[in-house]
Amino acid sequence: MADNDKDLEKQLAELKAENERQKKMIDALVHRVEQGSSPQVDAWGAFQHSVVLADQVRDKTEELNQALQSIESTNRQLSLAKSQAEQAHQRFIDAIESISDGFALYGPDRELIYSNSRFQRYWQDNAVSLNTPSLTPEKIRKLAKEHGLIVREMQGRRNGQTIKIQGNRWLQVKERETSDGGLVMLYSDITQLKLAETARFEAAMAEKSRLLQAMVDNLSQGVLMVNKDGVVQVFNQRFLAISGFTQEQLTGVNIEALMGESPVTLWRIGRGGKLPPEGVRVQTLPDGRVIEVRSHAMDEADYVNTYTDITQRYLDAKELRETEQWLRLITDNVPALIAYVGDDLRYQFTNRAYDQWYGFPRGELMGKHISFSRSESKFAALKPYVDRALAGESVVFEIEEIDANAGQDMW
Repeated sequence: MADNDKDLEKQLAELKAENERQKKMIDALVHRVEQGSSPQVDAWGAFQHSVVLADQVRDKTEELNQALQSIESTNRQLSLAKSQAEQAHQRFIDAIESISDGFALYGPDRELIYSNSRFQRYWQDNAVSLNTPSLTPEKIRKLAKEHGLIVREMQGRRNGQTIKIQGNRWLQVKERETSDGGLVMLYSDITQLKLAETARFEAAMAEKSRLLQAMVDNLSQGVLMVNKDGVVQVFNQRFLAISGFTQEQLTGVNIEALMGESPVTLWRIGRGGKLPPEGVRVQTLPDGRVIEVRSHAMDEADYVNTYTDITQRYLDAKELRETEQWLRLITDNVPALIAYVGDDLRYQFTNRAYDQWYGFPRGELMGKHISFSRSESKFAALKPYVDRALAGESVVFEIEEIDANAGQDMW
């Protein structure tokens, strides 16, 4: 314990001595400061100032070095970015130049910014200069029209605009807006596609025409189609057989030139004034054939004539008429009442004696019900026998009938 106290006293004495020493140094420094006019004080102040300046210079130098390093790093980044931008730009140009379409990029003001060589060569090859300032799509289209380059324009819904130009070439123009309001346009040469499409269309039309002609040639009727100018468009082999013309005589000829040579009607039946939709004429040819000619109206004054040989039908009808005349002549001279009634109980034939008996003019009963020629009671008496006959039974019966003119009974 005593040893500790001695140590503490010793340390306290040393601290007091150090305190006195520092107090003396402070007093001396204060005295020197107060003596500011002395050379020693100026030298000290200069020394202190130089020390401060040196620290500031060192700090500023360090900041400058850091700034230089930052600038150098930024320059390296800028150089790298520039190199990458130039590389990307060159890749863009190479990509645009490699496509087979004409490419044009327009800014938000719709003025041309960039175009590839195909686009430029396309216009140059057609004597259209692109040196005009502030080129817009409208100006380019106007230049093309002024040079007679555009022959036909067709606006498409999905595939853009299709343009036919000189030399039977076709272009497809597609447009698309950019994110900044600009415009990208692609000009694709679709000439080969159009030619192939036209070839397919012509082949399809030729095949349809062949099938149509084959179908028309196999009709039993003669067919003649004429346009509004009177030029023959379609005819078949049956018409050649009826008219007597050859294929060479009819191909592409105006029917005006054939009128004097034709045995049958060539013009539309009913032409002149208000035309009916269909006209019919029956002609007897010099060789005895009977031809029915029908005209069918089409759009824009075109028409189709059909020619049907009805000779046999005409002869059959004539024979039927002659047979009917002979039959009527015979039945009219038979002293009996003769009538033919259908299953609807309507008269289809009556002889002269029958008409006279019931007091009707010739033909008055045709189509009338058998109850028309007799009273209700007489018809009721007759009806059961008629029903048996219609059922297929041969019926013989007696019934009382009264002569309408003489009041004479008949059994």
